[in-house]
Amino acid sequence: MYNCEAFLKDAWKEHVLLCSGTLYKSDIDRYYQTTIMSEEIAFQNNKPEEFLKIDNFIISLHGLLFSSYIITLADNRMIMGDLRYGPIKGQHLSAYNVYSEFFKRLQIAWLEKNIEYVVDAYNMLRIQYYKTNDFYEFIDLYNQYFYDILRTSESHKWKLISVDDGIHAEKQE
Repeated sequence: MYNCEAFLKDAWKEHVLLCSGTLYKSDIDRYYQTTIMSEEIAFQNNKPEEFLKIDNFIISLHGLLFSSYIITLADNRMIMGDLRYGPIKGQHLSAYNVYSEFFKRLQIAWLEKNIEYVVDAYNMLRIQYYKTNDFYEFIDLYNQYFYDILRTSESHKWKLISVDDGIHAEKQE
């Protein structure tokens, strides 16, 4: 049986490969099969419809190539989130200020010119929509804040530099 702590240490050592999809089919699938993460609520097995709607919207506006790259990276991070915090469908997301975290990630992305933070911001955007199911709020956040950074990071070929910034969603007060 695969040890969770050992897996996470191994996964973090190979984080860049994991996030790019290289280790996805071997290590992640093997771990999922031997843990409760193989339950139907796990992200890999049951990606929320709200995420699919946002992903399809992004692809329709930006085309498949770069959008699918960002979506793949974002999905891989959600799978890692399953391993760290449990499946998103089982979390109490109302306790977290995802909206604020979205802006933190955007700010760091602009400063660092790092795709890692663009992906983090995208996940925060998807999680906010998942929490509220408010498509108008999503469109507003996307148009005002996310569209430019997505286009800039693509056209200026920002690098993916894997970091654990220690910034995680903070609980609301």
